[in-house]
Amino acid sequence: MTLTELQFELLDQLYFTNSFDMLINHLSITEQVLEQELKLLLDAGLIQQLYYDMQSNDYVIYDRPDMNLFKNSAFVISKKGLLTHNSR
Repeated sequence: MTLTELQFELLDQLYFTNSFDMLINHLSITEQVLEQELKLLLDAGLIQQLYYDMQSNDYVIYDRPDMNLFKNSAFVISKKGLLTHNSR
């Protein structure tokens, strides 16, 4: 996958876990654009969607990405994403 500038910048932000709202603020893009880009990166296996589990007091990876929960989710780069990002 060839990364666009926005996707590259998004992966920069996801070296550490970031919420949907934090990404909106850092990248100054619309929710719709962010949702589209996150879906593309998830489909390519470059990032992971997370939710916060109160019982374990930690983030847990969704088994399957869920676009309906994007705004309440956090995201982090995957190993494949790191390799793709660093090979540029």
